[in-house]
Amino acid sequence: MMKRNLLLWFFTSLLTTYSINAQSTIWSTDFESLNGLSSIDLDADGYEWFQNSDGTLMGFAPGKYMGSYSINTSPDNVLTAPVFSIPAGASDLSFSLRVASSSSSDYSESFAVYIQEDGASSMFNNQIFQGTLSSGGPSSATLISGAIPSSFAGKDARIIVRHFNTTNQLLFMIDDLKVESDGVPDPCGENPVGSSCDDGNACTVNDVYDADCNCAGTLLDTDSDGICDTEDNCPDTYNPLQEDMNGDGIGDACDCSSASTSFDVSVLNHSGSGFNGTAKTFNSGDKDFSFTISGLSSRISGKKSNRFIESVTVLYTNNQGQEITYGTFNGDTTSQVQVSIENESTQIEVRLFNSYNSSFSGTLSVDLGSIDYCLGCLDSDGDGICDSDDLCAGFDDNLIGQPCDDADDCTVDDIWTDCATCVGNLVDQDNDGVCDNLDNCILISNPDQLDSDGDGIGDVCDDYNCANEVQSTFDTNPLVRTGSGSATSKVIFSEAHENIAFTISDLGARLKGKPSNKYHDKVTVSYFDGANTITHGVYYGNDVSSIDVEIAGPASSVTVLLEDALNGKVTLSVDLSPVQSCSTIAQSADPKSVLFDDAKALNNEKYEMQFYPNPVNNSKLNIRHNIENVNAVNYIITDLSGKIVLNKVVNQSEGQYIQLNVSQLENGLYFVSLVSSSTKLTKRFIVQH
Repeated sequence: MMKRNLLLWFFTSLLTTYSINAQSTIWSTDFESLNGLSSIDLDADGYEWFQNSDGTLMGFAPGKYMGSYSINTSPDNVLTAPVFSIPAGASDLSFSLRVASSSSSDYSESFAVYIQEDGASSMFNNQIFQGTLSSGGPSSATLISGAIPSSFAGKDARIIVRHFNTTNQLLFMIDDLKVESDGVPDPCGENPVGSSCDDGNACTVNDVYDADCNCAGTLLDTDSDGICDTEDNCPDTYNPLQEDMNGDGIGDACDCSSASTSFDVSVLNHSGSGFNGTAKTFNSGDKDFSFTISGLSSRISGKKSNRFIESVTVLYTNNQGQEITYGTFNGDTTSQVQVSIENESTQIEVRLFNSYNSSFSGTLSVDLGSIDYCLGCLDSDGDGICDSDDLCAGFDDNLIGQPCDDADDCTVDDIWTDCATCVGNLVDQDNDGVCDNLDNCILISNPDQLDSDGDGIGDVCDDYNCANEVQSTFDTNPLVRTGSGSATSKVIFSEAHENIAFTISDLGARLKGKPSNKYHDKVTVSYFDGANTITHGVYYGNDVSSIDVEIAGPASSVTVLLEDALNGKVTLSVDLSPVQSCSTIAQSADPKSVLFDDAKALNNEKYEMQFYPNPVNNSKLNIRHNIENVNAVNYIITDLSGKIVLNKVVNQSEGQYIQLNVSQLENGLYFVSLVSSSTKLTKRFIVQH
């Protein structure tokens, strides 16, 4: 019986001893959650502690760990744990932490561990470990530990890990941070008091296990309106009713309907003594004002009467009617001031004065920027006008009177006339019911828009109204002359043709060097009008390399003759383009016979249109005419296919001229027509950039 009692006493003592000396976890984290953890980038290099996954390769337990980079930098990154409570009477306090480097070559990561009493001003007064890794890479994770002073028993504290004194290594990694004691088991077992947790309440922060082993956080309600910050539509402004009239998720108490206005003057001037000021009034509730004052300057040396310091004082009247000085700013210390008044205000005033010398004889001057602010009312359409004063709900009232596009090709000078109504002015100069933009003859009434030749120019104003345009080719092309003498190429029409146009190119000359190598292209263009052969022109290769030939006709054939002006025997060659012409058989009646009587038709003979240069080798075609008694002239340019490439109406009187910009036209032959209410003139010109 005695042996049995002694044996029972021995095992009871053994269990009691084990219980007293067993380690108890006070607080721990495996970094699966960041609750309560905080990272500080002390060196402000943009790198700080971060959470990452799967450090098993380094020897960590499966899951997440914390890392801090040192590659290409010298970090000073601090990781602070949440505050936890150390039981009174706890003994043999210690911490442990697993550390590793991701590199097997650049592993010299230096670090330190501290413990800080809650409320203490300095984080680094109590260092409990400092070291530098001596290895790294796979499976390099090492468990470090250190003692915590017994004076922390019974206090609230936090652990701090600092990665510093390291240059251009790679990545420092930590996991499984734990604070323990011997002899005082934690009442909460695996969830020690002060360790992080999640109480499932979105309104709380810094959730930890309390002394009753319950997970609880701190309710965050910054504005004390009874609505926690995460659910408050205006967390910094008291609004227990959570009004939100426009439904944008921002409470009316802190919602900003943006608006902008300006002082009555954009430049504030002042001369003489005293000050000059300008003020802007606002409606009740308007707030958060922002504007810039710039251009402040000073001169504090030289002749006394020339010295000055431009100074401005900004004042505002709050919603209690009190005038408050925002500040005074001097040009000898700053050239620009950014004014920001958050309070509600009914008036803002800026005063300019000379703070150096009241006898300054010059003029002070500063620039005032526009004022951006928040309306103290509901502005549903965001046009800066309160709904109660808004003429056009859902439309920006500031657009009224501004240009717009009514999508009507027939109108010009479109503007917003009222709420969402865009209206322009119809332009129909000949009053034929067809607006100018769609009219194929802008200055002569032609409601039927007849265009027999389909060239885009109405018959009533189309001198070149060819209903049967023909394209022909010369019988020999290129035209080549070998030996001496000349060579010819001809195009023969089946009937008389008019308005004949083609191009001769590749003319040239060699007037220097060995005589047998010299040549000078000479081209003669002639045509047969049914009775006589008429020389249209003679051209030399030393003068031109290309010729745009235009023959009014009529002509039944055209001949091009090539010879050497030096009578040499060098082989000569020029290129001949296809020939555009109008067959007189299918030609429609002269439209002028419909428009004008014989007297007017005869009068047209005295009218002339001149233009230069021709060919146009830059961007401008200069046109002069002598048509009498006209206000408006329509200039129409078409290409050889009849396509209108420019259509312009100009107001001008006799003797005036116009420059037409033809830079957009490609090289080639074009027709320019001048159309007035009584006259139509057409000529051809060449573009050769």
